[in-house]
Amino acid sequence: MIDYGSWWEEEDLALDFLDAVWNSLEVQQNLKDFIATRRAMKKAKSGEDRVSLGRAGDALCSPERARKLAAKIYRQFEKEQNGGPEFN
Repeated sequence: MIDYGSWWEEEDLALDFLDAVWNSLEVQQNLKDFIATRRAMKKAKSGEDRVSLGRAGDALCSPERARKLAAKIYRQFEKEQNGGPEFN
């Protein structure tokens, strides 16, 4: 696993990487979906609805999904830094 935390001390590109993560369309969509499920959870009347929405929100933030997305963004970032095409 990549230790992104060490980049802040070792790399000048750390803020560029953070920018790439934040501007990723997938990251933005995941955040919107997560916020929407949490809002719906607050408005849900039954406990069953809350549980269902909670699970949906948790699925958006699963460690496996986050790991895959982080790897994808990292690969795209590396390509961009090595003169490859822009992404997003």
